Amino acid sequence: MSDKRNSYRWKIIYSIVSGLLLGVSYYYMFSPIAWVALVPLLFVILSEPPSRAFKFGFLAGLVQAVIMYFWMAKVTSSYMGEVHPISVFFLFLISIFYAAIQLTLFSWLVSFISHNISKKSFVNILTGTFIWIGIELLKDKAFGNSFPWFSYPIAISQAKVFPLIGIVSLGSIYFLSAILVLVNFFLGYSLIKKRRFFLFVAICLFLLNISISALLTNNKQSQTGNETIKVALLSENIAADIRWNDQTGDSLVNIFFTLNTEAIKHMPDLIVWSETAIPWPYSEDDPFLEKIFSAPTNSYQLIGMLQKGTGKGTVYNSALLFDGNGNFTEQYDKIDLLNALEKPLFPGISKTKLSFLAEGLMDNVLAGNHRNIFQIPKGKFGVLICNESLLPAATRKLKKDGIELLIVMSNDGWFAGTQVVQHHFYLTRFRALENHIPIIINSNMGISGFIDANGKIIEHKKSDLSFILNTEISLKSLF
Repeated sequence: MSDKRNSYRWKIIYSIVSGLLLGVSYYYMFSPIAWVALVPLLFVILSEPPSRAFKFGFLAGLVQAVIMYFWMAKVTSSYMGEVHPISVFFLFLISIFYAAIQLTLFSWLVSFISHNISKKSFVNILTGTFIWIGIELLKDKAFGNSFPWFSYPIAISQAKVFPLIGIVSLGSIYFLSAILVLVNFFLGYSLIKKRRFFLFVAICLFLLNISISALLTNNKQSQTGNETIKVALLSENIAADIRWNDQTGDSLVNIFFTLNTEAIKHMPDLIVWSETAIPWPYSEDDPFLEKIFSAPTNSYQLIGMLQKGTGKGTVYNSALLFDGNGNFTEQYDKIDLLNALEKPLFPGISKTKLSFLAEGLMDNVLAGNHRNIFQIPKGKFGVLICNESLLPAATRKLKKDGIELLIVMSNDGWFAGTQVVQHHFYLTRFRALENHIPIIINSNMGISGFIDANGKIIEHKKSDLSFILNTEISLKSLF
């Protein structure tokens, strides 16, 4: 009896350890531990029947979720406007139990298959990997559009380490997730079966991933063309609560005048502002825009700004393109609105939004209906706003329509002080690899920079002060 109790306690500890490792690898994007994070849990659930395996999976998931979502407490307490207690309760409830349910389902299915369907190690390893990837795809389908932080694949843990992520250029981030989970399974079976062969396979898979990544990125590098576009980013870095405060409007305007004047001196082909850099709706006779375009320039300007909607008091979260003479040419209206920021947390039940949307100008944000392609003399580009860059399908659609460059405009001020800011930048990096296109990211209070079509970061910067970034990016499609 004593041995059984000790064994049970160790299995609880192993499950907690897996939850800790998974939570840290996801939230802090700590690459090394993701390759072994599932091993303690696999050691438990492969030795337990489904009726008990799901309990250990649930425990691991709870620990993982606490690490991944504790940032919500800061964001919610700082920015919630008209808060309904039930909405806040469900926000945290969903956040904590979501990851727990994911690992619970995974643990139960893996245990069920290994105990009731197949006793062959390779079959169980492959089946378990497919189960994990299937759950990741379901998460993306269910949460990707409105709660992107619920849809993170395990591959996010590798986003900072360029030599490990090249396999994504085969077309999907889930290829990297599959390699990660396979390595964990083979390591787990090496402990369970006490066979070095499984350890050997795990090491070979890890090295194979590095080799394939190097081969793919080096091959693409050799195909890069000479056609370039000069781009300047205006990164204002104004705190979220200050940007939407009417009393600070003059200082906001002065910051943009200064940045824009400096950017024009570099004679870029395109000047890129951040998401809703101008926190009021566009009008043709706006004196602010008139002054911005008073200086002679050939530079096009892409400005994040509100656009009046079709109904009374409604607006779009838009990106507006102006030519060098200040003529408005095209716009894109954000399609995938973010829950609790741009649309109610629970439509039909609660009107809870963050403060800048619960009050003031943004009374009711409308969703756009078409991913426009922007055309300037140097080429075609597409725009994604904020969380849209985390949606693989959104970038894939723009690439299919012929863009040569992707521009991401964001306002990460609402998540300042959390790892979500880094998640946003580095997950967008995968879009470059998947679609073989360069990406420009301008994020207020976040990380702004340039990523080439290989997924390599050309330059990036994060600061609490305003700055300008300049670069030239190749527009030649690689494939």
